[in-house]
Amino acid sequence: MRKGKKPPARMRNKQYKYLWKKCQDEKIIRQAWKNLRRNKTKRKGVMEIDKNLNEEVKKMQKLIAETVAENPAGGYNPPKTRKTKIVHEKGKKRTAHLADIHEQWYFHILVEVMQPIILRRLSKNAVGCVPGRGAHLGKHKIEKLISEGARYYIKGDVRHFYDNIRIDIVIKELRRDIADERFLYLIRKIYRYQPKGILIGLYISPWLANYILIPVDDLIERTDNTGLVRYVDDLIITSTNKKVLHRLLTAVRIALGKLRLKLKHNYQVIRLDYETKNGRIGRPIDFMGFEFWRDRTVIRKCILLAATRTAKKLWRAKQEGRGYYARQVRGLVSLMGWFQWTNSYDCYLAYIKPCVDIGKLKRIISKLDKEAKKNDGMEEGDLRGTAA
Repeated sequence: MRKGKKPPARMRNKQYKYLWKKCQDEKIIRQAWKNLRRNKTKRKGVMEIDKNLNEEVKKMQKLIAETVAENPAGGYNPPKTRKTKIVHEKGKKRTAHLADIHEQWYFHILVEVMQPIILRRLSKNAVGCVPGRGAHLGKHKIEKLISEGARYYIKGDVRHFYDNIRIDIVIKELRRDIADERFLYLIRKIYRYQPKGILIGLYISPWLANYILIPVDDLIERTDNTGLVRYVDDLIITSTNKKVLHRLLTAVRIALGKLRLKLKHNYQVIRLDYETKNGRIGRPIDFMGFEFWRDRTVIRKCILLAATRTAKKLWRAKQEGRGYYARQVRGLVSLMGWFQWTNSYDCYLAYIKPCVDIGKLKRIISKLDKEAKKNDGMEEGDLRGTAA
């Protein structure tokens, strides 16, 4: 671990103005649309906007110009009730809120303007929901902290993070960096019918969620002899001194309390795994689907079982002369990256390679994607592809 005083946290030494006007800039609006339509060019809503893009750009400029506090009924108005879908992720059941194509465009414009401001303030140790900062970067940072001599670590996450974020507190924090009340009103109006909680599924929500935890990141990084990796609301804080972590834990809970958030009750201060004459003592860091041991990084057990069981199901289907389900094919291929970037390749050779040909599965996915592009004009949800 690095010792001595750390450099000061990123200071708020600049305020940004005229962002509301910037949102009406035609270049910004067109760039936001370009970002939104990527890989969606055959969707019905996207194709309709592309046909009359110049007119749609003018309509979006007018929509933003009319979205002002003086005229609460004009401009952009969010729906009182949204369409939702249930998403199962890592054993959790989440409700994702959906937005139509024009509303998504509105969110992309705000993020296009706000993104440089947030990235300037956001810690380099904050990963997840940020372009270029995925789980692999978090993996690299955790391994670096371990190599620098970490002995203890805190593992914790914020309780019901998205559901407990208050939009008034988000606006209050943004006001420290943004001196443009009209722009802040554009954001506030998105959550007009949601004073508590920012909706999962909206493009702008992860950006606001990352921003509100910047004061907590600053607090941790100002503490000597500690290291931090934050994946959205999940925290790993390392140190060579257990007492430092206990004191820091109290300070983090106070800082979260000021944001009307709190740590989940199952947080722990843990001794990191190490080798002794009598065997291994301590525990690995279980984070982002990886298990970080002192001398290796392996896949979390539940992900490993999911991959091996899917491979076994595909092998049985082949033996019985049945076709493959597209969902299982895509799922297994997507899991191959875990084996490539961890010390789990022997498991791949023993349990997956004898059952399936990954190259063949990739060709099946390629065929499915080509067929889907031909039929992309159909309504969303009509495609139910399977591969033989």
